[in-house]
Amino acid sequence: MEGPKMYKRNGYYYIFAPAGGVPTGWQTILRSKDIYGPYEDKIVLHQGDTPVNGPHQGGWVELESGNPGSCIFRIGTPSAGSFICSRSAGWTIGR
Repeated sequence: MEGPKMYKRNGYYYIFAPAGGVPTGWQTILRSKDIYGPYEDKIVLHQGDTPVNGPHQGGWVELESGNPGSCIFRIGTPSAGSFICSRSAGWTIGR
């Protein structure tokens, strides 16, 4: 993991961090009610079967509606350059 970002929202500590390296990496989020853990973890975005490099350096955003969202930096192909992905966010138990 590299470049972690920590947030506290609604009684949970969240750590957003890319892992697995640039070519095939993924974005992971960990959460805990105690800053010292233990932490649950989820892979929230990964490369899958695409030729685009894995997602990196995600962050939490709060939408005007008050709902959570995230922005993820993706390293594109040499011809496409890099780009930002955004999406709504939520923590679903059991997934």
